[in-house]
Amino acid sequence: MLYFAIFCLFRRSFTLKARIGWQGLTKKEYLPDGEYKLITGTDFTTNNTIDFDHCVYVSKERYEQDPYIQIKEDDVLITKDGTLGKIAYISELPMPATLNGGVFVVRGKTGEVTQRFLKHYLISNNFKNWIEQNHTAGSIMHLTQKLLEKFNIPVPSPSTQEDIVSTLDAFEQYISKLERLITLREKQYAYYREKLLTFE
Repeated sequence: MLYFAIFCLFRRSFTLKARIGWQGLTKKEYLPDGEYKLITGTDFTTNNTIDFDHCVYVSKERYEQDPYIQIKEDDVLITKDGTLGKIAYISELPMPATLNGGVFVVRGKTGEVTQRFLKHYLISNNFKNWIEQNHTAGSIMHLTQKLLEKFNIPVPSPSTQEDIVSTLDAFEQYISKLERLITLREKQYAYYREKLLTFE
């Protein structure tokens, strides 16, 4: 089904924030436990969430250093270095978290585009193809703020966004259930395989 939408530059509808150079963290500052999580590009899952159990921690001072990158529920995150364009949507935040230098946080500023619609659009091939054509050259690829601000994003009507999000969320839930079922069946198969192939 085709929908009508106007397109606008990313910078018109969203703010982009990341840890800036002078705030750079070293691995020596990564803590094994604490009260403040640090989200890096390696914490993104294939289901477009953050694996908070995998995150390291940082000090309170580092967390409070930049309020713009203190993560909130409904934030959309994008990796900008190395493996570009991985997307995560923060539906729940188990504890305070901030970002390392390789991740953008994206927040709507006009209210024209919902965060959940944004998440689905950025997961699509539209964004992946754009990244392929627009990332910086070099041995390590980068997605700069200046580049990303030039990305065109569709702005369909609120009801259209709601319809699209509702449909795609339902598909995601269905796939998630299937994946869980497959995992359980694999465990069940392994159990019976060992039982049936064990002989006195």
